[in-house]
Amino acid sequence: MPELRATSILPDAEVRELLEIVRESTQNRKRQRATRTLFDPTLHPRGIKELAAPPAMRMAAALVDLLGSLDDGSAEERLDALRAVRQEALHNRSDMLPVNTARVLIEVLKDMVRSVGDTPRQADLARDFLEASTGKPRLVRRLLKRYHLLELPENGNHIAYDHRVYDASSTGRKTPTHLILDAWLKGIRFLGVVYYNHVPPRAADELLQAGEIMGVKVHVGIDLTARFRGRPVRFLVFPRGITNRKEYLEQLQHPEVVAFMAEGRRVTARFQEHVLRLLDTFNEVHVAELNEEFGLDLEPLDRDAFLRFVGSGQASRLHLAEFIHEALLPRLRARATALREAGGDHSAVLARMEALVPEEIKARYLSVQAHPELGDPLDPGDDPDAPAMLSWHPRDLVDQVGRLPFATRIVLSPTGLRAADVLEIIYDCGGRITHLELFNLRDQAEHRNPDLAAIDRMRRVLNDGNIIELKRMVRAFLDDVEQSELGDREDRARRLRQMLADLPRVQGFYTVGHRLGSRLSSGSTGRSRRSRGMGLVVVPTLPARTRRRIHRSQRLLPLRTVAVLSITRHPSPHSRLGNRVIDSPLLLRIFGDRDLSWSIARNATRYEGAGAANGNIAALGGVPEDQGNDLLKPPTRPPTLRSRLAWRRLPRRVRMAAKVVIGFIPAFLTFYLTQDWWVLAWFGAVIWFAITGLRNVIQSVVGGGGVVRSPLLRWRDLVSWGRVADSLLFTGFSVPLLDYLVKTVLLDRSLHITVSNQPLLLYTVIALANGTYISSHNIFRGLPRGAVIGNFFRSVLSIPVAVAYSALAERAFLAAGVPVETALHMLQLSAAVLSKAASDTVAGLIEGSADRARNVARAHQWMHEKLDLFNDLHARLEVLLPESSVIELVDKPKKLVRTVQSEGEALVREAIINALDLMYFWYYQPRAQTVFRKVVATMSPDEREVLLGLQRVLERKRLVSELLLGGLVGRRFEDALSFYLNRVDRYLAALSRLQK
Repeated sequence: MPELRATSILPDAEVRELLEIVRESTQNRKRQRATRTLFDPTLHPRGIKELAAPPAMRMAAALVDLLGSLDDGSAEERLDALRAVRQEALHNRSDMLPVNTARVLIEVLKDMVRSVGDTPRQADLARDFLEASTGKPRLVRRLLKRYHLLELPENGNHIAYDHRVYDASSTGRKTPTHLILDAWLKGIRFLGVVYYNHVPPRAADELLQAGEIMGVKVHVGIDLTARFRGRPVRFLVFPRGITNRKEYLEQLQHPEVVAFMAEGRRVTARFQEHVLRLLDTFNEVHVAELNEEFGLDLEPLDRDAFLRFVGSGQASRLHLAEFIHEALLPRLRARATALREAGGDHSAVLARMEALVPEEIKARYLSVQAHPELGDPLDPGDDPDAPAMLSWHPRDLVDQVGRLPFATRIVLSPTGLRAADVLEIIYDCGGRITHLELFNLRDQAEHRNPDLAAIDRMRRVLNDGNIIELKRMVRAFLDDVEQSELGDREDRARRLRQMLADLPRVQGFYTVGHRLGSRLSSGSTGRSRRSRGMGLVVVPTLPARTRRRIHRSQRLLPLRTVAVLSITRHPSPHSRLGNRVIDSPLLLRIFGDRDLSWSIARNATRYEGAGAANGNIAALGGVPEDQGNDLLKPPTRPPTLRSRLAWRRLPRRVRMAAKVVIGFIPAFLTFYLTQDWWVLAWFGAVIWFAITGLRNVIQSVVGGGGVVRSPLLRWRDLVSWGRVADSLLFTGFSVPLLDYLVKTVLLDRSLHITVSNQPLLLYTVIALANGTYISSHNIFRGLPRGAVIGNFFRSVLSIPVAVAYSALAERAFLAAGVPVETALHMLQLSAAVLSKAASDTVAGLIEGSADRARNVARAHQWMHEKLDLFNDLHARLEVLLPESSVIELVDKPKKLVRTVQSEGEALVREAIINALDLMYFWYYQPRAQTVFRKVVATMSPDEREVLLGLQRVLERKRLVSELLLGGLVGRRFEDALSFYLNRVDRYLAALSRLQK
């Protein structure tokens, strides 16, 4: 790939392979579809398919498949790809930030796909992806910041939501699956998705399924319009009490709902016709204006092309503005280039061209004010053919919604309304409005809600039920109306006087248990260049690091709520004490697991006023960086030699070797220039590095199973060589600190503390200095607080070990015939090395245990994920074979396969996949054999019989081989087939021993 060589002097093979996957997948969609068997949800991400492709490459292929299907795939293809992406992303190699790492990996890959054709940028993104896939916290946090993402708690207990967004089936840019993926990436846990006038059942189905896959709770609603005092007022209607997707879709088929939606479709069709007339007017009037103003050659735009651009969406002025912009942009770029090449001052023209974004096009050429002769499609006027829905008063709308066969939440959007208007609508509707949209990010960006503070005060007065405050508020509204110059002020005043005479009824609208709630939203369509994207988050529910970042940024909104933290303690499932801890609160507190959950206090959210700085709700989305057409940026320069030699563009192995060399230099120079004992002068740095390197290798190998591990699990596969390189880099810089500055300058020369007079104090000071240094570079690397504190105290624990090592070394010197004074001198010279050896001994024990615990926990998680599929398969077999004994059949795999194949071949395929994955775990995943034996030991005899018996399907070698040859794990099946044929007999023999 010559383009890759232009970006780096030493192209990385991994980078090249990842770029090839992205390029091949984006250019050859048919071939990409042929590899979808690799993303079968039954195949575990860390199972047999690891032999067909490394995790990073599989995840890249899965996401490219998802992004490709977003444009030309079916809903089923999009959902299958979404499942694969989620599985691959969440089963990454990060121990500390797995969820945040998954979010970063997906964002980087999305950026790679968007950058097709720009090989230098794609290569840099590929390096970021491969580096981030290791889970390094510092890099993950840097990439989170790059993509305007906030670091979220790994347990996902934060509160983040958005009560109104739009997808591509209305006016949004993203398909339902894409919308849910982006919501998950931002950290949104609750999402309200609305459609104008009617709900498309297929879009709702896809949306709800995608939410189930990603763990995002989705509510689907309708955006309706009523007429209030000659202007449109918007209501959002959401079903209430519907608990699952099946029930929601069944309700959409109810005759009353079908009739309601049909009336909404008439409104949508009327609006589409209006947009098409706008397109015709634009072609007739504004195309020539634009060509003359900017010197362009824009041709009239085609109606059919516009309708294809809208696709399944509901045609809107925003769609038309984007369609026009898409046609204009290449011509604007060409014109800008020509003006720059022509010379002279064209800054004014270029500035106007830069500002000609979709929002500007919509305001200048497509608004009702720009073309009053076309009328307002939401104003029925005297049109006898206008849909009846457009003539509804808010009271009529609420009445119609009340006739639907399910309970609803009715949200009033106060955009363009004053507090008195909102109160009048609530009064007209008899208090049946359940929520007010208290804040909308898009309205805030466009300054369309100047009266929010008064509206929120009104909401709180209604909820408080204080009739005195209510009367004062209504009288204040009445005074304002009477002093205004509104044309309908007399009618407004009359209605307010009616309210004053009916205060007890108004007071009773919202009582305890039925408050007027609030909704906060972005109104995002994914198209705006001026407002933040979707999502709001309650700041106190986020990690401290994220809270500090929010307070330093401009994300805080003038909104405040009360977040309530609940702590639940329960026995740990892995504790040996079991349920006995329940009887003792103290034991439960010490040995039990703790779950933290956040909730919002009821009726606690309030608007603090524009410019308020004491809010505790923040926007999840960032402000778009490119708010113009990107015409004013200078042209990109080709990569220079210096940029090609940049650190991040070097191959991973070269960077690891460089880290070792960089760390070795100060270590060697310190020993060489300060030691008078030739052993340390020449080999001190080697000894120092050997201690660190061997400790890292040994702890990783022991944590992965030690000498009793699987014969296929090589020791070097268990070692994170990147972690070893980082350790050697930082340990090299500790030599001048510990051996020279602390031991020699501070203790020996300044305080006269040596091994001979104060050995305990000497090793204590060195250990504390080492602990401080280790903690500081742990903080620099972004490690969690627990690791930082643990590494400091490991140095404290190393003090007695260092004293013991010193005593042993002294005895060894004396036993070798070294004079006492010389032995003490040699001990003094070696003090820092002995302290380092003690520290790494303790670290090896502690971190080796931690590595073992992580491997065991990971094996438990993966094993139980696979065992859940086995249990589901067993249940379906029992249903499929009601007159047969599954327990008896599993002992006869040939008969089982023949019986099941006659009923459904998919079950046989699933059984084989599950068995292959467990076989792969047994041989290739650290500690998996130990965990599997423990899990099997806890099963009942029947459960054990079924689990082990179902895996005997692997005895059908021809059938399994045909599946692998047929593309079960993709095109690269050779290693998986070889592994299966070479190891299946030994594996089944091991299972037979377990069964006995």
